[in-house]
Amino acid sequence: MSREKPLTPEEFRRRWRSDDWSGLGQGQPYEPQQPRLEYTVPGQPVPKGRPRFYGGRAVTPKRTREFEARVREWFAASFPRHRPWTGDVALGVTAYGAHHAADADNILKAVSDALNGVAYRDDVQVRRTLAEKLPADEKGPRTVIVVMRLDGESGDPAGGLREQRGESS
Repeated sequence: MSREKPLTPEEFRRRWRSDDWSGLGQGQPYEPQQPRLEYTVPGQPVPKGRPRFYGGRAVTPKRTREFEARVREWFAASFPRHRPWTGDVALGVTAYGAHHAADADNILKAVSDALNGVAYRDDVQVRRTLAEKLPADEKGPRTVIVVMRLDGESGDPAGGLREQRGESS
């Protein structure tokens, strides 16, 4: 049985915006969406930068735009059939190897903005958050992201992050 060729992030976004779901999961039965999504974005975590104003226009810094694009691309690659959730969600972010001056809450904000329209419809749905900044380990700098539905689930983003590191509550 041959596997489908994965969509590129650009193709995924094109189909997402046009509601053209043809070819997404062809020949596969419908699977209910998972209540908890976890994935890792390799590379240096980048905090949300302050916008710069040029001629009355706000422009997001290039490093922030690139990091947000990377977060979206890795999400699309990790969960190619995911449709944005409409209910309340919890968001947990663990940034390994972030610059010492980077605030964990600004890294969380960059991730939250990046997942708009991809993991959930809008970041106003994020009701619970956890942001951690830890030194890089043997796996190198990366950002571990956990998104969970809060409709009947425990909604504890810290629990999923602690489990991943082998810690107890």
